[in-house]
Amino acid sequence: MKKSNIVLFVFSVIISLLFAEFVLRITGTHPGFIKSFDGFTIVDNLRVYKNFATDEAGIYKFSPWVTDSLLKYFDCDTRENTNPEIEKVLYDGDKVYYIYECFCKQTKTPKFSLYWSLLEYMNGGDADTNCLVETHHRILQNQVTADEIWKGAFMEYFSRPFNQDGFRSIPFKNYATKQLKVLVIGDSFVYGMDAHPQQNSFVDLLLSRGYLVYAAGIPGTDPAQYAAIAKKYIPILKPDVVVSCLYTGNDFMKYAREPDAHRPHEHMTNAGLFTSNPYGKYLSAEEGYRFYVSLSTFPDSTNRLFDRICSYTSIGSLVWNFLYNKGMVSHVSQKFYSNESMIPADSIYARTKVYTKRIQSICQNDSIPFIQAVIPELDVRPVDTSVLSFLFDGQYSIPQNLDAQTDYYKRAIHFNNNGAYKYANFLDSLLKPYARAKALTFATKIL
Repeated sequence: MKKSNIVLFVFSVIISLLFAEFVLRITGTHPGFIKSFDGFTIVDNLRVYKNFATDEAGIYKFSPWVTDSLLKYFDCDTRENTNPEIEKVLYDGDKVYYIYECFCKQTKTPKFSLYWSLLEYMNGGDADTNCLVETHHRILQNQVTADEIWKGAFMEYFSRPFNQDGFRSIPFKNYATKQLKVLVIGDSFVYGMDAHPQQNSFVDLLLSRGYLVYAAGIPGTDPAQYAAIAKKYIPILKPDVVVSCLYTGNDFMKYAREPDAHRPHEHMTNAGLFTSNPYGKYLSAEEGYRFYVSLSTFPDSTNRLFDRICSYTSIGSLVWNFLYNKGMVSHVSQKFYSNESMIPADSIYARTKVYTKRIQSICQNDSIPFIQAVIPELDVRPVDTSVLSFLFDGQYSIPQNLDAQTDYYKRAIHFNNNGAYKYANFLDSLLKPYARAKALTFATKIL
């Protein structure tokens, strides 16, 4: 081969590699980054978003930025927030903007938008199926048999999508109503994630059926939070029935955690959403970020020459990640994930039971009927009923008619509208005897 051809070939290879490196970097392949922790990225300056706040009882809930500021500055015509300061502190990771968009359609008809029409079609949303809108219409037409106190609570909720306690619910007040008062505690399922619109969640469906439902659901939370909610709000709300919803997908606790006003259970940042106690010890947002950086970058503390060379470029990082996935190179993060996977299942279940028993004891002390409802994870593994029997001493309820293909949104972890409807029917069947008993008691008092 001629010398000129060799030079041209080498030059072409260098240009191709530089171009590939450029493309990889602008498309998000960072040098020295391990693609093992989804949703986490390296940032120049860590920013902690203010979607959530932790109250004096350590309960993680939506902050006033979501419940009040966004309510004030969200333009229902454009379906956009009009305050730049809010944009700086909020992140739409838990669909707060989508909830406000759907809320706008409750109160007025927004201007036509092809973009939103296509988005709603893709999400399976339909403005005509919002159960709150339908119930509101029936109230205005005097077609609802519930008492005026229930109607007042419903109308307050209809006028703002989040209450001032930080939940997507009716106000947390002690209503003297003849309707059955139900406190429903849980995570993103109770929050209504992936119902379209979100106001078609199973708690909203139950509310529309005449139950006075306090919905205490916050995405990503755990049984430690559920117990804290029960301890704080049962004496305030004095519900007739408490329903705690445990999701078998991620509600089993690997580490003990006691809710603390100064220790939120997770950090929502521009680097990603990550837990605050990844190995049973609380970490601040900055400490948590550094911890996950150590799990997500290479080389590690062993400083191997090959790892260091690969970490300088995106191309080298692709090669390293391929070898890592094949088990041909190692990283200290493997020890962390290995330690997590080696936590004995019995220990996890015993730790989870501490909190489920705590809720049960609170209800028993106040003589309040308690329903431990289970939300099964169907797409990964069958539900182990022996575990549930241990957790709840055999006292639990689980629906038998859910289907992973038809009742979960795009085979994700949450219910779609069909699944929400089925789960509402399931809880309705459990609550009806209590509703009939209260109605009978109320009628006897009148007589």
